[in-house]
Amino acid sequence: MVALDLDGNELWTQRFETEVSNHGGGVSPIIHNGRVILPADEDGESFLSALDAASGKVVWRSERSNAKAGFSTPCEFVDRSGTKGLLFNSMAHGISFVDPNTGKILWEQEDLFEMRTISSSLVADGLVIGTCGSGPGGNYLVAVNPGSFRQGILPKLAYRLERSIPYVPTSVAKGKLLFLWGDSGILTCVKTGSGKTVWKERVEGRFFGSPVWIEERLFCISTEGQVVVVAASENFEQLAVNDLGEPSNATPAVANNRLYLRTLSHLISIRPSGSR
Repeated sequence: MVALDLDGNELWTQRFETEVSNHGGGVSPIIHNGRVILPADEDGESFLSALDAASGKVVWRSERSNAKAGFSTPCEFVDRSGTKGLLFNSMAHGISFVDPNTGKILWEQEDLFEMRTISSSLVADGLVIGTCGSGPGGNYLVAVNPGSFRQGILPKLAYRLERSIPYVPTSVAKGKLLFLWGDSGILTCVKTGSGKTVWKERVEGRFFGSPVWIEERLFCISTEGQVVVVAASENFEQLAVNDLGEPSNATPAVANNRLYLRTLSHLISIRPSGSR
């Protein structure tokens, strides 16, 4: 892991000895309270780690069991008892709720994933969502009721969905709706609390990037570089398809009233009409 300043100068480097998976490293670190959180679920030696963002010094490291390499980015979560932690998805450990200060496992729901985890951790309508799958198929989604750490209420599987589940893209939630944007362009809207299907439709393209939700709309970029825009509602409506002119495998980013779109050789910044 390398830290750079905004002029591209190296600030620090921290090297971890791991076995190389067949896809290399693909997980994204996150920043939490001045620390860089790095999950490393590899084909061989696996661990979770927190580094001081200013110096790169390892603050804590938690060893993990080995299975297939995972690429699921963690997320912050506060359970119903007010306990703050980080969620990690992996084939070996299922879903883990981890103390960000020490790396201690607060709870773990194992035996959830029979294949590798690619999509990132997601919290929607009080449930913790995760998916697993493989290139040939067999993908499925699990929704877990996280319980309450301080009250001693253990997590419990709420439901499992097995049809038209994304392998690479991470799903997105809006209110009580969960939108599953499949790799092959099959979109499914379900009720987050029950998993009941609201609608299922197809858009053109193949997708490795994930959708984002902006002002009642979902944006997702196909591998051919077309930005597909769909209404984030209980009624399916495709609003637009905008061609970027070259392929893309990226997820749109949103910051400071701008939409950032990355193709294989360009970064595009879009702002609302009339804004600066």
